[in-house]
Amino acid sequence: MDEIARLAEVSKQTVYAHFGNKNQLFVAAIEARVADTMYQGDLLTDAQAPQQTLEHFGQQFLSLLGSKEAIAVHRTCVAQAETHPELAQMFYQAGPVRIVESVSEYLQGLNQHGEYCFSPVRDAAIRLLTALKGEVQMRLELNLDVSECTKSQPEYIAATVKAFLLGHKSPSS
Repeated sequence: MDEIARLAEVSKQTVYAHFGNKNQLFVAAIEARVADTMYQGDLLTDAQAPQQTLEHFGQQFLSLLGSKEAIAVHRTCVAQAETHPELAQMFYQAGPVRIVESVSEYLQGLNQHGEYCFSPVRDAAIRLLTALKGEVQMRLELNLDVSECTKSQPEYIAATVKAFLLGHKSPSS
Protein backbone atom coordinates (compact mmCIF):
# COMPACT_ATOMS: atom_id res chain seq x y z
CA MET A 1 0.00 0.00 0.00
CA ASP A 2 2.93 2.31 0.71
CA GLU A 3 4.29 1.81 -2.80
CA ILE A 4 0.89 2.42 -4.40
CA ALA A 5 0.40 5.59 -2.39
CA ARG A 6 3.86 6.78 -3.40
CA LEU A 7 3.29 6.05 -7.10
CA ALA A 8 -0.13 7.71 -7.03
CA GLU A 9 1.32 10.63 -5.08
CA VAL A 10 -1.37 10.38 -2.43
CA SER A 11 -1.37 9.41 1.21
CA LYS A 12 -1.77 5.83 2.32
CA GLN A 13 -4.99 6.94 4.03
CA THR A 14 -6.34 8.04 0.65
CA VAL A 15 -5.58 4.63 -0.86
CA TYR A 16 -7.30 2.85 2.05
CA ALA A 17 -10.25 5.26 1.86
CA HIS A 18 -10.74 4.44 -1.80
CA PHE A 19 -10.12 0.68 -1.74
CA GLY A 20 -10.70 -0.28 1.89
CA ASN A 21 -8.02 -2.95 2.10
CA LYS A 22 -5.35 -4.81 0.13
CA ASN A 23 -7.82 -7.42 -1.07
CA GLN A 24 -10.13 -4.82 -2.60
CA LEU A 25 -7.16 -3.11 -4.20
CA PHE A 26 -6.00 -6.45 -5.67
CA VAL A 27 -9.45 -7.14 -7.13
CA ALA A 28 -9.68 -3.60 -8.54
CA ALA A 29 -6.26 -4.00 -10.19
CA ILE A 30 -7.26 -7.30 -11.83
CA GLU A 31 -10.60 -5.91 -12.98
CA ALA A 32 -8.92 -2.82 -14.42
CA ARG A 33 -6.37 -4.89 -16.33
CA VAL A 34 -9.07 -7.13 -17.78
CA ALA A 35 -11.17 -4.10 -18.70
CA ASP A 36 -8.23 -2.30 -20.33
CA THR A 37 -7.43 -5.26 -22.54
CA MET A 38 -10.74 -6.95 -23.14
CA TYR A 39 -13.27 -4.18 -23.44
CA GLN A 40 -11.82 -1.87 -26.03
CA GLY A 41 -14.72 -0.53 -28.02
CA ASP A 42 -17.03 -3.15 -29.46
CA LEU A 43 -14.79 -6.16 -28.92
CA LEU A 44 -17.59 -8.71 -28.49
CA THR A 45 -20.60 -7.07 -30.08
CA ASP A 46 -20.62 -7.79 -33.82
CA ALA A 47 -22.95 -10.75 -34.29
CA GLN A 48 -22.82 -10.35 -38.09
CA ALA A 49 -19.13 -11.28 -38.31
CA PRO A 50 -18.42 -13.88 -35.61
CA GLN A 51 -15.22 -15.20 -37.24
CA GLN A 52 -13.60 -11.76 -37.31
CA THR A 53 -15.04 -10.75 -33.94
CA LEU A 54 -13.76 -13.87 -32.18
CA GLU A 55 -10.38 -13.64 -33.93
CA HIS A 56 -9.96 -10.08 -32.69
CA PHE A 57 -11.10 -11.17 -29.24
CA GLY A 58 -8.59 -14.05 -29.36
CA GLN A 59 -5.76 -11.65 -30.13
CA GLN A 60 -6.72 -9.40 -27.22
CA PHE A 61 -7.21 -12.37 -24.91
CA LEU A 62 -3.78 -13.82 -25.68
CA SER A 63 -2.24 -10.37 -25.37
CA LEU A 64 -3.68 -10.15 -21.87
CA LEU A 65 -2.50 -13.64 -20.90
CA GLY A 66 0.96 -13.00 -22.28
CA SER A 67 1.55 -9.74 -20.47
CA LYS A 68 4.28 -9.78 -17.84
CA GLU A 69 1.85 -8.46 -15.24
CA ALA A 70 -0.73 -11.18 -15.88
CA ILE A 71 1.90 -13.91 -15.82
CA ALA A 72 3.32 -12.61 -12.54
CA VAL A 73 -0.11 -12.38 -10.90
CA HIS A 74 -1.09 -15.84 -12.14
CA ARG A 75 2.13 -17.39 -10.84
CA THR A 76 1.70 -15.67 -7.47
CA CYS A 77 -1.89 -16.86 -7.13
CA VAL A 78 -0.95 -20.44 -8.03
CA ALA A 79 2.03 -20.40 -5.66
CA GLN A 80 -0.11 -19.04 -2.81
CA ALA A 81 -3.26 -21.07 -3.51
CA GLU A 82 -2.73 -23.56 -0.69
CA THR A 83 -1.82 -21.05 1.99
CA HIS A 84 -4.01 -18.18 0.75
CA PRO A 85 -6.95 -19.72 -1.12
CA GLU A 86 -8.87 -16.46 -0.82
CA LEU A 87 -6.26 -14.79 -3.06
CA ALA A 88 -6.79 -17.42 -5.76
CA GLN A 89 -10.57 -17.07 -5.44
CA MET A 90 -10.42 -13.28 -5.74
CA PHE A 91 -8.22 -13.55 -8.83
CA TYR A 92 -10.51 -16.16 -10.38
CA GLN A 93 -13.64 -14.05 -9.83
CA ALA A 94 -12.08 -10.77 -10.99
CA GLY A 95 -10.37 -12.15 -14.10
CA PRO A 96 -11.31 -15.54 -15.55
CA VAL A 97 -14.96 -15.49 -14.46
CA ARG A 98 -15.53 -12.05 -16.00
CA ILE A 99 -13.95 -13.11 -19.27
CA VAL A 100 -16.04 -16.31 -19.40
CA GLU A 101 -19.17 -14.24 -18.72
CA SER A 102 -18.34 -11.81 -21.54
CA VAL A 103 -17.75 -14.60 -24.05
CA SER A 104 -20.89 -16.39 -22.86
CA GLU A 105 -22.98 -13.26 -23.43
CA TYR A 106 -21.60 -12.91 -26.94
CA LEU A 107 -22.26 -16.57 -27.77
CA GLN A 108 -25.78 -16.29 -26.36
CA GLY A 109 -26.35 -13.39 -28.75
CA LEU A 110 -25.12 -15.53 -31.65
CA ASN A 111 -27.55 -18.27 -30.61
CA GLN A 112 -30.42 -15.85 -31.09
CA HIS A 113 -29.53 -15.36 -34.77
CA GLY A 114 -29.99 -19.07 -35.42
CA GLU A 115 -26.80 -19.78 -37.36
CA TYR A 116 -25.05 -21.31 -34.36
CA CYS A 117 -26.07 -23.40 -31.39
CA PHE A 118 -23.88 -22.96 -28.32
CA SER A 119 -25.30 -25.16 -25.58
CA PRO A 120 -24.60 -24.91 -22.75
CA VAL A 121 -23.29 -21.46 -23.54
CA ARG A 122 -20.88 -21.24 -20.60
CA ASP A 123 -19.31 -24.59 -21.51
CA ALA A 124 -18.84 -23.42 -25.10
CA ALA A 125 -17.17 -20.22 -23.88
CA ILE A 126 -14.77 -22.23 -21.73
CA ARG A 127 -13.96 -24.55 -24.65
CA LEU A 128 -13.13 -21.58 -26.86
CA LEU A 129 -10.96 -19.89 -24.23
CA THR A 130 -9.12 -23.13 -23.48
CA ALA A 131 -8.49 -23.80 -27.16
CA LEU A 132 -7.24 -20.25 -27.73
CA LYS A 133 -4.70 -20.54 -24.91
CA GLY A 134 -3.12 -23.55 -26.59
CA GLU A 135 0.60 -24.14 -26.25
CA VAL A 136 1.39 -20.48 -25.57
CA GLN A 137 -0.21 -20.54 -22.11
CA MET A 138 1.64 -23.69 -21.09
CA ARG A 139 4.97 -22.26 -22.26
CA LEU A 140 4.32 -18.95 -20.49
CA GLU A 141 3.50 -20.70 -17.22
CA LEU A 142 6.76 -22.64 -17.45
CA ASN A 143 8.78 -19.54 -18.41
CA LEU A 144 9.72 -21.09 -21.76
CA ASP A 145 10.35 -19.25 -25.01
CA VAL A 146 7.11 -18.50 -26.87
CA SER A 147 8.59 -16.85 -29.96
CA GLU A 148 7.87 -19.83 -32.24
CA CYS A 149 4.27 -20.00 -31.01
CA THR A 150 3.63 -16.30 -31.36
CA LYS A 151 4.97 -16.18 -34.94
CA SER A 152 2.03 -18.26 -36.09
CA GLN A 153 -0.42 -16.94 -33.50
CA PRO A 154 -2.76 -15.11 -35.92
CA GLU A 155 -3.11 -18.26 -38.03
CA TYR A 156 -3.60 -20.38 -34.92
CA ILE A 157 -6.31 -18.06 -33.63
CA ALA A 158 -8.09 -18.00 -37.01
CA ALA A 159 -8.03 -21.81 -37.31
CA THR A 160 -9.18 -22.25 -33.71
CA VAL A 161 -12.10 -19.87 -34.16
CA LYS A 162 -13.04 -21.45 -37.50
CA ALA A 163 -13.11 -24.96 -35.99
CA PHE A 164 -15.04 -23.69 -32.97
CA LEU A 165 -17.70 -22.03 -35.10
CA LEU A 166 -17.98 -25.01 -37.47
CA GLY A 167 -18.45 -27.29 -34.48
CA HIS A 168 -21.36 -25.18 -33.29
CA LYS A 169 -23.15 -24.60 -36.60
CA SER A 170 -26.87 -24.92 -36.17
CA PRO A 171 -28.23 -28.02 -37.96
CA SER A 172 -30.80 -25.84 -39.69
CA SER A 173 -28.25 -23.47 -41.27
